[in-house]
Amino acid sequence: MTEFAFVLDAIGNRLSPTKKDKAWYLICKKKAQQVNKFPMVIQLNRVVDEKQKEK
Repeated sequence: MTEFAFVLDAIGNRLSPTKKDKAWYLICKKKAQQVNKFPMVIQLNRVVDEKQKEK
């Protein structure tokens, strides 16, 4: 079973969930930080604008 992590951008806007493996990759590369463990929530270190959200 694939587990997912919720994603926030730098100012707290909700983005699409991602797989936990990718979430841990982003954390290890210092591109995100973990906000909550259960359920897993990560926050990116950058702001995602509206045009990028649609992709």
